[in-house]
Amino acid sequence: MNYTDDRSLRPRTLVELIDQAWRIYRSNLVRFLLLFGVVTLPATIISVFGSMKALDALRASTFDNTTVVSASATGFSSAFNIGALFSALGTFVGIALAVRLIQFVLSTVLVGALVTYITSENILGRQPTVGDAFLAVRERFVPLTLGMISFYVIYAGIAILLALTLFLCGLAGGVLIYAYVAMAMLLSPVLVLERTSIIDGLGRAWALGKARVWPLTMLFAFVTIVTLIESQITGILSRALFPHASSLSASAFIFQIITLTIFGLLIAPLWSISVTVIYYDARVREEGLATLIEASENIRTRPADLPSPNPAGRFLTSSDVVNIGIMCAGTFAVALLLIAVQLLTGGSTR
Repeated sequence: MNYTDDRSLRPRTLVELIDQAWRIYRSNLVRFLLLFGVVTLPATIISVFGSMKALDALRASTFDNTTVVSASATGFSSAFNIGALFSALGTFVGIALAVRLIQFVLSTVLVGALVTYITSENILGRQPTVGDAFLAVRERFVPLTLGMISFYVIYAGIAILLALTLFLCGLAGGVLIYAYVAMAMLLSPVLVLERTSIIDGLGRAWALGKARVWPLTMLFAFVTIVTLIESQITGILSRALFPHASSLSASAFIFQIITLTIFGLLIAPLWSISVTVIYYDARVREEGLATLIEASENIRTRPADLPSPNPAGRFLTSSDVVNIGIMCAGTFAVALLLIAVQLLTGGSTR
């Protein structure tokens, strides 16, 4: 099976990276969909049934006539059972968050690690089975989980710090996006494909992510835009198919969940594939990975068989600061554009 016309490890242009990721995606589409489906579909079913029960409770609490209090007795009337309403909302949000958290962990740690390894092997010209991938990465599940938790703790700290400073001048968005793109997006390939510690893995993900921050940013922007478009299309279709349904309609809710799940199944493998492809490109450019593999006596050498270089250079260089400035300016401009569009569209509908 041919995955790319050129499997050599060399620096690639953005177009070549896209082409390589797309070829791997197409070659493995069925089994990648099955892998993510095994995790996503049960979580979706649980989410739907749990959320439907919560919606039933929400409707009941919202329109419970027995809770209407006489205006003559209290001075006002209410059609809401406030206690039941908040209880239903809490149940709804709790179920949704719990299911999504479990799904995120399983998708990122289990399935994401398997897709990352299979993609890596494809880049090196090999085609492992799912079983081969599981045996190769099973010892990395715990480091990957702890690494992701560590990142989000750090990320939350950065967000809190920025809330006290840059949010006032509208620059925090760019800094937060840069921090996510530069550290989080390559964290999974680093911790799955290398035998590095969690702390060193965070440092390596940061160093490699900064080196290829703009291809990673383009991937992040692409997925974000496509997700927003898909969400809008789902909303339009839902209103067209269920024109008389309320916001608490079961049919409209189930339709939206199913549509979003199908979209998630299609986009999730592409994300893992793309960040792995960019990881290899970063290591080839910054660390001479191709030379290291060619110099190895083992023809089946993988990144895990090589020592992981310690991150070199300063935490932030002058070029990094420039990139952060560009990203801040870009996100600020996009925010202003969205506000202007909202004002114009809002004004035109009045």
